[in-house]
Amino acid sequence: MVMAAFTSVTAFTFVIFISLYTPCIATIGTIRAETNSRKWMLFSIIYPFVVAYGVAMLIKSTFLIF
Repeated sequence: MVMAAFTSVTAFTFVIFISLYTPCIATIGTIRAETNSRKWMLFSIIYPFVVAYGVAMLIKSTFLIF
């Protein structure tokens, strides 16, 4: 069942997304404590997510063209 859902392109895209995604919760907590700013903490969550999603979609779209 899982084998039917994940093609090699999907698996590669997933690996790229996970590699670029948000740091662990300890890192986020440390950023909050060190900067004493909720703004930087949220930035460190949202920015990597947006970049990872964009890069993953770009790679998947490129693979699907060929």
